[in-house]
Amino acid sequence: MLDLNNTLFHHLSAAYSDDMDMKGALINRRLEFYDYVSYDVLDGEGAEEWVSLRVGDVIDMKEEEEEDAFAIVRAIFCHMANNTNRYVFLIIDWFQATGNKDELLECPYYKLHDPEEVQWRRIYPISFVDHASSTHFIHHCTRHCTNMHDRNSRLYLRNDFFYNTV
Repeated sequence: MLDLNNTLFHHLSAAYSDDMDMKGALINRRLEFYDYVSYDVLDGEGAEEWVSLRVGDVIDMKEEEEEDAFAIVRAIFCHMANNTNRYVFLIIDWFQATGNKDELLECPYYKLHDPEEVQWRRIYPISFVDHASSTHFIHHCTRHCTNMHDRNSRLYLRNDFFYNTV
């Protein structure tokens, strides 16, 4: 159950009003969470692209300020709107370019925003992702990353050397 005072409740309301043009108070506060989702994206001519997203995947999209913007999927959930239709949404954490590059690989560094600090919205409808991403990020491990990544280290390296084998 989504608490009315939770920031995510306000982000979900904004996703309905800003992205889906569905204004009004949210009556249903129940959410159903999933580990992954797969869907087809159709254009006006019937062409389609198959997209599969998992929690932890990186998505990319065009953005006004940074041209290419990147985010990591933190959760996938379904919500029943006031019209009784069910809609799928993503909770994401945004990456921000630092302007620095790794000296050896010359790949750019990005900082993963702390969800408590970021002023950007974190919930978007699934239609926000209209293509499969081929962008990969690697956590910049510190000496505190032993058995798992240090949650305080939010620095990542964008892997520009990813390629598809033939």
